[in-house]
Amino acid sequence: NFGALKKRHGTILPITDEEYKAIKAKYSDEVPEPEQKVLADFNFDDETTGFESENAKATGNYTLKDSYNEKAGKAVYLDGSADQYLQVTDKEGKSLLTGSRSMTVSFDMKADRTSTNWAMYAAPNSTAPTYKYEKYLGILNANGETTAQRYNNNGTRPASVSANSGNDWSHIDVVYAEDSTSIYVNGEKKATEKSDYDLSTILGKNSILQIGKANWGSGEYFKGWIDNFRIENRALSEEQVTALSEDFVATLPAVI
Repeated sequence: NFGALKKRHGTILPITDEEYKAIKAKYSDEVPEPEQKVLADFNFDDETTGFESENAKATGNYTLKDSYNEKAGKAVYLDGSADQYLQVTDKEGKSLLTGSRSMTVSFDMKADRTSTNWAMYAAPNSTAPTYKYEKYLGILNANGETTAQRYNNNGTRPASVSANSGNDWSHIDVVYAEDSTSIYVNGEKKATEKSDYDLSTILGKNSILQIGKANWGSGEYFKGWIDNFRIENRALSEEQVTALSEDFVATLPAVI
């Protein structure tokens, strides 16, 4: 018996909540639940403030042109070439979407050609995808139809949501919920597909986000106008999506 000199092995020492969170963040593969917020909100009205918001910035080559009406100000016009697209990051130039488990992507759009136009593309890295083994989120328009893709594929392709958005200006909302993807055109829900593909798994820890470019082959692009691009890292309700589209829908001709 060594009395006061006796040592015990395996003694449990208490730690604080802050210490526990720091240890978990350093050694766990689990992506922590993100704070709900507007990740990006670009009105593109001018080159000083139109390409930055509280949590994000967009950089790249583009032309500013008039948007759908005078009140809407300017919009980004991309000419469909490899030189014109936007990269979106957080304010420090790091990944914006990593950690998101749901999100709502919103924008006004008018395509200037009928062939494929990529409005948005988000992926774990800049590597070109392989058919049936894709891993990305993408929103594209072709022949007046807008499609939202959500892929973490392993030999097969699940169904994607699509909707007729026409060849003129339209307001698009895509809601990537934890278990489904929905597409809205001018504030109206048009289609929903169930999905087991977890967004945080698709995006990984160093994801990229592009407006006007997808990484297929040497690149696929967008020709046309994009305005009021917004991403919130939660799945908005139908009522919330309707509210987001109100400014644009108010400019549409009345249906009698």
